[in-house]
Amino acid sequence: MKLGYSVNIRAWYIIGPVCTRLLERLIGFVILSSSVPTVSVNGRLITVERGTPLDVAIKKAGFRGLFRSVKFGRLRDIMDDSYLYPQYKCVYVNGYGLVNPLSFQVEGDITVIIDRRASFGSILSGKLPFFGVGFQNSGLIRTGFGWKIMRRMILSSANLPKYAGEKVVRPESGRLTTNILIVGGGPAGMGLAQALLEKNLDFLLVDPNPTLGGRIRYALNFPQLRRALNFDAEGLAKIIATRRIVGLFTGLYEEGVGLVVGENRILRVEFSRLVYANGSKCPPPLFAGNDSPGVISVDYALRLRHFGVLMSPVVFYVEDEWGEMVYRALKDDLLPVLVSPLNLEDKVASHIKQVRLSSKELVVTLDNGSRVKAKYVVYSTLRQPNLELPAQAGFAYSFSAQRGKIVCTEAKGEPSSNAPVLLAGSVTGLYELNDAFRHGRAIGYTLSGDMDSALKLTPPPTVVHPSTTGVVHQDAFVCFCEDVRVRDFVLAQHKKLRGPEKTKRFTGWGTGVCQGKLCIANGMRILGDRPYTQRLPTQPTPLAWLASLGDETSEL
Repeated sequence: MKLGYSVNIRAWYIIGPVCTRLLERLIGFVILSSSVPTVSVNGRLITVERGTPLDVAIKKAGFRGLFRSVKFGRLRDIMDDSYLYPQYKCVYVNGYGLVNPLSFQVEGDITVIIDRRASFGSILSGKLPFFGVGFQNSGLIRTGFGWKIMRRMILSSANLPKYAGEKVVRPESGRLTTNILIVGGGPAGMGLAQALLEKNLDFLLVDPNPTLGGRIRYALNFPQLRRALNFDAEGLAKIIATRRIVGLFTGLYEEGVGLVVGENRILRVEFSRLVYANGSKCPPPLFAGNDSPGVISVDYALRLRHFGVLMSPVVFYVEDEWGEMVYRALKDDLLPVLVSPLNLEDKVASHIKQVRLSSKELVVTLDNGSRVKAKYVVYSTLRQPNLELPAQAGFAYSFSAQRGKIVCTEAKGEPSSNAPVLLAGSVTGLYELNDAFRHGRAIGYTLSGDMDSALKLTPPPTVVHPSTTGVVHQDAFVCFCEDVRVRDFVLAQHKKLRGPEKTKRFTGWGTGVCQGKLCIANGMRILGDRPYTQRLPTQPTPLAWLASLGDETSEL
């Protein structure tokens, strides 16, 4: 009896703590389950914090590709978190219908279905060379029956929503009036707002993101990047909060009226003056495999790092100052491999030759023949302005071979106080970060009539070091929407279809859903220093929302 009793005691000393830990975990799981949303992504269950963007949750579940190719139906990675266009809407959330994962936030338990199937048109376009290329001049579309077939093929290849049976909910509507409307909440927009607040002028600021800051909104978590800014971004965001609207702007500047489309509402905004401060973005570098899942912009990498999804090993491709700053801020934590055409950190200039997707990771081949394995390739290329809205307002852009980027040819000299529409910050192609903030403040003082302060603040154009690689790989994608590669440009040149307009008609470059937001700069880089006419629509608006404008009962 004594022996058995002592054995039982010893056994309890071993089993007891184990049972206690299991019980604590079980209780913790029950409590956690009641407060933390559960997300099912194609059957895979994960838990995330409330407010987590859906794209981050999808990545946490192990799905990397979300960018739907128009022609081939492939799912690629998200290139930039400001790239808000409908090809992402292959993501279906039970109870919400098709959603944009970049703007949809997880607030409760949801079931997510990612439609990974290629459409019939996508499969067909992969089998037939030049499908969709130059279709504007095709004889097939001139006949009634031929056009019906072609139209169905084009719509199918565009991967339009397959969940068309979802009930359309009419959004809330309203009307606002302001003296000055600012489009964009990045450094330039915040600098402009600060100046207008100082002068006690009436304004509203429109930005599609829940938090202000543009590219820097996720950079503020890193002390090194925060110290690099010459302004208090977080403090300004709190002050501007009462003057901002969350939504996408589309407007008629000649008539002083526009629409702001939010997640569940649409507002008509009347204004006297309009300032575009809608920023810039990195076009993907032209190496083979630049469409592989895991090849992401530096701005999106900061977003993933903010939510703890960006993991080592990482390869950084850097050709601008912002990318260098982010690399230095993350290098102690991620231990990334630096590849740059610039002589950074006493390293010889180098470039990426190819990125290949293996079963578990990316294999990056450098120009010296060495290979590096990585989970992500983060690129920071020379930033190109967001062209669509300023182009509609009559601003002209051209590719500057000297600066290696697209610049606004109307943004020279001091700002005019009489212009109905103004540009502020990096949308001009001339200013970056702190310079963009100063330029925004200068525009604000100009609108208030304080020209002396405006002239003192207007900075000289930011020094830009153009890419020195001169390397453009034949297999690199120029246009992701229409699947146009560098070799398609070369073929157009051989057929004597030279110049931007003829190349566009032959290849379809710049005519996809994004309307050139990512590909215009790279296409012009290949074509050289030529004039380019930018004719872009704004963010597409659902027809159901526009239909509500004709409703006699609508507030609009």
